[in-house]
Amino acid sequence: LVHIYSHGYMEGDGGYSLAPMDHAMGQSAAGAVAYAYVPVSLDATAQPLAVQRLLGGAWQSPDVIADSNHHRGTTAIVSLGGDDWMVMWSQSNLAADGLSGLSGDQIVAEQELWYSVRSGGTWSAPVQLTSDGLGDDSPSLVRRSDGTVVAAWRRMAGTDVSDGSLSD
Repeated sequence: LVHIYSHGYMEGDGGYSLAPMDHAMGQSAAGAVAYAYVPVSLDATAQPLAVQRLLGGAWQSPDVIADSNHHRGTTAIVSLGGDDWMVMWSQSNLAADGLSGLSGDQIVAEQELWYSVRSGGTWSAPVQLTSDGLGDDSPSLVRRSDGTVVAAWRRMAGTDVSDGSLSD
């Protein structure tokens, strides 16, 4: 059993933690494990997306997949076979330090999905999957037997949640 304790301090707790705000874990058919997470930030502006792999019983140094001052939300990760992986996450198109004065609907509308693929030991640059002006978050990923990946996520129009979305 590998135990990862995940917690974060909220404002007023009198503390700060580098523990993840959001996280996901995946396993390959061969038993390789990858852990994707968004660490907590002191100033709530720097929220990188990182992935760590468990190889030979030891956690490797984190690979920072996306590093900017955008709020990131839910993550998903899936094995593509061997040591290749796909990670997907929600991210605001708005700078984290530029949210003041915006309505909840304006902020939600800028939440979109991004992904990156690890192949041959290297992560691809982040790719924006959605750009529809609707809030997209809570991705899930599954790899089918033919090798294609299917993604499902929640799409919101303002504060109203619509039916789930699928893509492959």
